[in-house]
Amino acid sequence: MKKKFIMLFVCLFSFSIFFFSACNEPNYSKEDVENLYQSIMTDYGLDNYMLDVSIDMDKVVGEGEDETLDKSYIFSRCYSPYVISSSGLIFGVAARQERPTLVYAIQSFNQEEINSVYNGLNKVKLALDAFKKAKTVFENSGGKLYYQETINSLNDLINNLYNLNDDFSKYYFSYYYTDFKNETELHDGSLKDFLWYELCSISKVSFKYEMENFVPSNPYGEINAWFNGTVVLGDFVNSSSQIIEVLNRTNLVGGLTSSEVSTILNALKSVQAEMTSYEHEYDLYLEALGNINLLEYFNATNKEAYVDSCSMLEKSSFNIIDNFISGRYAGFIEAMDKILINLS
Repeated sequence: MKKKFIMLFVCLFSFSIFFFSACNEPNYSKEDVENLYQSIMTDYGLDNYMLDVSIDMDKVVGEGEDETLDKSYIFSRCYSPYVISSSGLIFGVAARQERPTLVYAIQSFNQEEINSVYNGLNKVKLALDAFKKAKTVFENSGGKLYYQETINSLNDLINNLYNLNDDFSKYYFSYYYTDFKNETELHDGSLKDFLWYELCSISKVSFKYEMENFVPSNPYGEINAWFNGTVVLGDFVNSSSQIIEVLNRTNLVGGLTSSEVSTILNALKSVQAEMTSYEHEYDLYLEALGNINLLEYFNATNKEAYVDSCSMLEKSSFNIIDNFISGRYAGFIEAMDKILINLS
């Protein structure tokens, strides 16, 4: 009886520690969020107030060598667009202010939302610090050490940026949402917000499918053959550079004709109307990715034969993946292209 009482006391004591520690999690202020944002910008911000994840190619590529044939080319060719795409909404909103700041974007956020954004930003800061350490070793070793570690740190950074962007967009749009079906005019801020959000959404598809599953050849070599053989990654990287270039303009709507405005609005209405269905199918797509061994699939010489040898669950998952990429995802890419053409 005494032993049971002691065990009960230990359980209750352990629960109380957990309960009170959870209740005592700190509440952050808007100033805390702003200070953390400014700290990130000081350490890692570019002139356009996006994040700097560049590699000093002069340190890792030999003099006279073609950097596009070097293993380090993956950082500028592939990782940079994903970092920009996954961070563009929150950092783009801040950069539009007269003095880049998050103060105005989060001014209506409640305490729970403030805490969430702070914690998300802090994880991004920690991931950036880890990337800096890895890339320093990579650069100072002339590209001989910490190649995989630098890649891993960028994967971690991008995933943390996705989490931050998902939370921030949910809160931000609850206060500053533009329903384009009710609009007859285009406004620069709301257009950029939605395009950054959309760019982030479509970037996840190829990142989760191919970028996150990139495995360097052994010995390390150039990445162009891998890049040219990708299913969705190559197309996204190529098109995202144009989208990002457009989004970095000061004013997207100035000088647009009425016909261009109408076309863009119709495309925005179509995408917005399909967003809930897109996100539902994306969740199914992620679940399907978890049901298969992508590395085995990518390494298979005959991919059709590999799929034929899979279980019914795996075959079904491959179908879900293929249908999503050729269906909803392709439709969103097409809508983005239509908007881009009219903004060019």
